[in-house]
Amino acid sequence: MASIRKISENSYKITVSCGRTAANKQIRHYMTWTPDKPMTEKQMEKAVQKAAFDFENRITLGFRPDDGQTFTEYAEYFMQLKQRDGLSATTLSSYRWLLKRLNAEFGHMKLRDIRPQHLNEFYVKLSKPGERQETVRCKPLIEFRPLIEKAGGARRFDREFHVNGKDTAAVCRGEEISEKMARRICEHTGLDFKKSFKVSRKKTTLTNATIAHFHGLMSTILGQAEREMIVPYNAAEKATPPKRENKERQCLQESNVKAVLEALEDEPIRTKAIIYTLLSTGCRCGELCAIHWEKIDFEKKRLLIDAGIIYTKETGTIEKCTKTKNVRYVALPDELISILRQYRNWYNLERFRLCGAWEDNGYVFCRSLGAAMPPSYINRLLHDVFKRHGIQGFTPHQFRHTYASLMIAHGVDIVTVSKTLGHKSTKTTLDIYSHEIETAKETAANTMNDVLKACKIG
Repeated sequence: MASIRKISENSYKITVSCGRTAANKQIRHYMTWTPDKPMTEKQMEKAVQKAAFDFENRITLGFRPDDGQTFTEYAEYFMQLKQRDGLSATTLSSYRWLLKRLNAEFGHMKLRDIRPQHLNEFYVKLSKPGERQETVRCKPLIEFRPLIEKAGGARRFDREFHVNGKDTAAVCRGEEISEKMARRICEHTGLDFKKSFKVSRKKTTLTNATIAHFHGLMSTILGQAEREMIVPYNAAEKATPPKRENKERQCLQESNVKAVLEALEDEPIRTKAIIYTLLSTGCRCGELCAIHWEKIDFEKKRLLIDAGIIYTKETGTIEKCTKTKNVRYVALPDELISILRQYRNWYNLERFRLCGAWEDNGYVFCRSLGAAMPPSYINRLLHDVFKRHGIQGFTPHQFRHTYASLMIAHGVDIVTVSKTLGHKSTKTTLDIYSHEIETAKETAANTMNDVLKACKIG
């Protein structure tokens, strides 16, 4: 039977005895219980009795509190489990990034000692200004274009020095780039970094959405420990993270779409093909980067989407199955087919011109020498296009929302929309685009009303 001893005003020590060892030494297990909210004396007595009862039951079922295991030790074990179970490389990379901060805060603590209050204090700390990782940007102080051309040009910097073409072009225009790329350019041009770039540093506040990611990982780790009977309960479930702001999914209005298409008339055929494909298929950026020429059926006017490109520091750029592991065909409009035919002609000429330097991987949208293109490139491409034409910036994913919204608005059934987008189920589509669906229902009702009025006799 469990015994209870009060050790402070709001703290109790619960002890459970469960037999003796071979050396006749009594086996005891302990836990410290504190209330997670203010209680009266009577409520406190009732709650600690329940905690003692639950603890005794857990011991009976095989629960063994690990007094020595720290959060860092268990988190490492947790990551090994997830890697074994085939968690995606991007998710593992995200977990590692979050764990750097979590280990710094809780790494030294014993797993069983983590309380909801510790987590709440951590979330408050993250909400304070200046807690975001420092952002470093470097602005050129000199003219880099002739120096880069002298050193072999943008293609050599991309191929040999691993400085991507977007950063090379940006520094030639006098725009800011990352510190890593700035130092790499200086290294291969023989310039002094401090004399060549002006460095700016700033810290901003973490958003509630980012803090929610920390909370989510803590809940997942402690939930695993609870299932393995290492801790008596999941402290994260009793914590109070900041509420996430429900941002309305942004779509391009018809005026925005018109502005984008007009801007593309002055852009290279490659840029035009990328943006038209995003807007006309609703595919994800990773899926766009994984398109091979053989997956485009120009005769049947359809595209096979069966893979996606992901990039992490650990794995580099690799091709994997789609996010939801769904394989789907997407019908292509005539306008996109025409643009893709033009782009294919340019692509073949470029491949012939570069000859031996070209990596013939078959990717439709690739880096300057044919290698697989990371999805982040699409974000930079759109940012540059919008900036040049004075258009308020949209993310690539907003093209996907625009595609879905337009299909729903023009009466395409939800099952077709869901399958075209590659969602796991229609429920996902209904949850994401509930507003658009309601608007379509209203439009249908108004249309029917007009029909009935027109048919009314007398």
